[in-house]
Amino acid sequence: MRQLFRLTPLERKNWEDNYIADEIKGIHLSPVHESIEKIVAVINRIILPRYCTAVPVKFLVDDNMEKNAFALPYSTVVINRGFIELVQPTWDELAFVIAHESAHIFRLHTVDRPVIDLFHRGLFVDPVNRAAFTVATRRFVSCFVEYDADESAARYLRHCGFDPTAGQRLISKLQQNGVGFWNNLIQGTHPSTSSRINRLRRLTPYLDHKQYAN
Repeated sequence: MRQLFRLTPLERKNWEDNYIADEIKGIHLSPVHESIEKIVAVINRIILPRYCTAVPVKFLVDDNMEKNAFALPYSTVVINRGFIELVQPTWDELAFVIAHESAHIFRLHTVDRPVIDLFHRGLFVDPVNRAAFTVATRRFVSCFVEYDADESAARYLRHCGFDPTAGQRLISKLQQNGVGFWNNLIQGTHPSTSSRINRLRRLTPYLDHKQYAN
């Protein structure tokens, strides 16, 4: 019997296809497009086999000036042109962005919000308390999955031959440019940049240990 709060791969794929058709208005083609393509190919070749239920990651560079990068729930990583032009990531930092978003897909983080929404619709509480509980739960889950995606990305970079400390530099750039301020302090969808950097810094010495090598 299918679990009530689990989205099937087909449901995730259909939602993603509809989102791309409705929301992704233009694809930005530039030299960075080729760089992303190479990084995605490396991740798919080396990391994908570790996730037997996953499908190869694809990517889109959206011609959108919003400073954002995100994962769709089935197989697509979207990086906005505004993010690339503001942050100007190095090769390794760009690899961290893609690895971080790929981790959301491989580890099924991208289905958490729909599951939370379905769960909360069944709560027999007044709308105000339900809204407050929804925000609190999303905050908790979102912080957890962002930390997990950061750690996974550092491991992916190590396995793929990129600099596993690139995430620390990239997040510092985001902090300096004010990217993520809205998400961190108002929407609460991400932990603070300082806490993410500190966790990655503490992880670095352990990346060669056996427990992180698999």
